[in-house]
Amino acid sequence: EDREGNVWAVTMNGIDRFREFAVPNISIRQGLSNTNSVAITSAKDGSVWVATYNGLNRWKDGRISVLNRIRSAQDSSRTPQGAPYSLFEDSAGRIWLSTVQEFGYLENNRFVPVPDVRGGRITSMAEGPSGNLWLAKEKDGLLHLFQGRVIEKFPWTALGHNDDGRVVLADPSHHGIWLGFS
Repeated sequence: EDREGNVWAVTMNGIDRFREFAVPNISIRQGLSNTNSVAITSAKDGSVWVATYNGLNRWKDGRISVLNRIRSAQDSSRTPQGAPYSLFEDSAGRIWLSTVQEFGYLENNRFVPVPDVRGGRITSMAEGPSGNLWLAKEKDGLLHLFQGRVIEKFPWTALGHNDDGRVVLADPSHHGIWLGFS
């Protein structure tokens, strides 16, 4: 949900915005780089970020801009390598994103990789108190980051599960997190 009360959802045909009145579908006709969207997050500045199979899109003031398209390992530009898979905005306003190859955040529309987190699917992110970031990462488990560095790793089996965690949510009232499993 964004700051105006709109609820956004990714679909196989683009993204849908639910609000009090009409529900428009936003797709390649409106500038989305691909209709196959995999993640979406609203930002404090009123923009909505959309991860698609071939790039990171930003919807702001009714317009879509494509921040990056898929790049290869040989491309020296600082856009993330591979298709964005998950998105999250922290309390400092940084947009964090993961691809199969990299994990990091955007700073001045440039991707800043976090070397402590190697490639792989991050299915969910949440921020705890004092800027602690929690990542649910397929196969690797729950990762705890502070100031851009991994300070703890918990394999899913150490948490009593043989399956991967899918969702991590912050619980500020109890100073903890909630985990959802497949």
